[in-house]
Amino acid sequence: SPEVAGEAAIDFPYAQFKTSIPEARWDLNTQKIVMTKAPDVPLEDSYFYTTRKDLDSLSFNATKAEYDIQTQQLKVSGIPYITVADARITPENNEVLILENAKIGQLKNTTIVMDTLNGYHRLTDGVVNVISRKEFSGYATYQYVNAVNDTFAIKMTDFHLEPITEQTKNKRNRGVATMQTVGNGAVTEQNNIRVAPRIFYKGDMTMYATKPALQLKGFVKLDLKKIKDYKTWLLYTQSGDEKEIYLDFDNAITEEGRKPDAGLHFAEDNDLYITFVFDKKDPADDDFFLPAGSLFYQEETKEFRIEDRAKSTGEKLSGKVFAYNEDKQEVRFEGPVNFFEGTKDFKVTASALGSGNLETDAIKMNSFIMVDMNAPATVYQLMAASIMDVIKNEGVKEEGLGDQTELLYKIADIVGERVVKDYEQRSLQGYVPLATVQGLQKPLVLSNVNLKWSQERKSFYSEGLLGLSHLGRNDLNAGMEGFLEIGKSEDGAPVFHLFIKASPDSWFYFGVEDNRLMIHSSLPALNDFVSKKTNASKAKVGELVYIPGTIDETLSWINKFRLTYYGLEAPYDLSSGSTEAKKKEEKKKEEDDGF
Repeated sequence: SPEVAGEAAIDFPYAQFKTSIPEARWDLNTQKIVMTKAPDVPLEDSYFYTTRKDLDSLSFNATKAEYDIQTQQLKVSGIPYITVADARITPENNEVLILENAKIGQLKNTTIVMDTLNGYHRLTDGVVNVISRKEFSGYATYQYVNAVNDTFAIKMTDFHLEPITEQTKNKRNRGVATMQTVGNGAVTEQNNIRVAPRIFYKGDMTMYATKPALQLKGFVKLDLKKIKDYKTWLLYTQSGDEKEIYLDFDNAITEEGRKPDAGLHFAEDNDLYITFVFDKKDPADDDFFLPAGSLFYQEETKEFRIEDRAKSTGEKLSGKVFAYNEDKQEVRFEGPVNFFEGTKDFKVTASALGSGNLETDAIKMNSFIMVDMNAPATVYQLMAASIMDVIKNEGVKEEGLGDQTELLYKIADIVGERVVKDYEQRSLQGYVPLATVQGLQKPLVLSNVNLKWSQERKSFYSEGLLGLSHLGRNDLNAGMEGFLEIGKSEDGAPVFHLFIKASPDSWFYFGVEDNRLMIHSSLPALNDFVSKKTNASKAKVGELVYIPGTIDETLSWINKFRLTYYGLEAPYDLSSGSTEAKKKEEKKKEEDDGF
């Protein structure tokens, strides 16, 4: 026994180890020295350390040991762990075999915890060679835990030291480690590793001892079960400590090096279809809606999403939303939409909150639509004066803007975050006409229109009242009877038909096809003006030609619209319909007549 407790008094020159273990017994018959530590002796007073210089004073605590003089092997047991660099290695059965010149036999079925300060990572089934106090090699199994606590076994190899780049700036702190253990792993598509719910991963997985999360550099793929032979892998790197997967979709690149597709698109035959991180029918197909933001999966709603994260947390009003529920085969979209390529004489700017179904091709949306037609300003002025007169005299309800929250989302991506926030704040104090909002001053603005997609006609058509916000600077804010059709011709040219009726004496029709704008209304003055000012004879090639229409042409389009989209065969009566004032008058007359 050592004279001083805790002093390494016993030396094994052949093994190049010393120990402070409290008691050693030499059995001359078996030629073995058996060493033990009594239960009441502190573990720190029972240690082994190597005297071999290139092992850099490797040491560990132990409760028992046995030295075989004949074989000159030192077997040490009761080892809680061996600290190598920033890792704690626990050998199988808590024992190691030390051979000549301090050579430690290969450790199998080891457990490795690193780093020693935080214990971020735990590896099992390790096969380890201890090289020195600062170095070990081998491989082990890492239990990778994803965002929803699913566990996957990853083989980690190539353990080595690398400099810690995120160093403290406090130079006085001499105890700060400068190196860390790094291990490398890799998984293939066949491993079916999910880094997040419904998101597969393949590629490299690097473990840094001082970082809680594995660093990923590879590819992710959505777990889409209903897409046949789905193989779209997206380049993905993760260097942060978060486990959730948020992929920057705006800059996403597929494994083949191209931008992935997602959104709503027009096929060559103007068929509208949906994609969500799978290929368009043709790369050249026009886009109706394109998402932007981060791609992720939300477990609560069972949706894949491409969304502005600041918007999803309520920090912003602007930003796009595109969500896909594969179980229901439904998408939700929010943001700017593009019906067709506009021209300098005719342009439609729109945004929408909509939904679609991949199986039924049913697509519908609530829309905000700004129409900029190269028609004389007088047309809009006469139209505005007539409608405002109806509103004033007939008591039309102020319901043109629709739901306030939806309105804010619809205009946010048109006017920008600063402007929409300013409008929101002003609206809290009272009604604010949209005509006063920067970026919304257009000749004709429809603020609340419900549109449906007709797969048969390959066009959008309105249902219900049309919410008319303003005409130029003239605020209206009224929900009115009317019909709207928006589509494209076979060559991609705009097709746009709009009929608005404020009253039987105040209705208006605009029809755009083949680069011609037909205008007709219930106002003789407006019709006369268009007839006199038409540019049909002097328009240059490519310019929008505006021409007068007729009541027959107006009714022909209305009746065709009602039959095609509503299945109504009865001819439309322009003189029918009653305003709020007329309804009240009729109700009073009924009461007076005793009904």
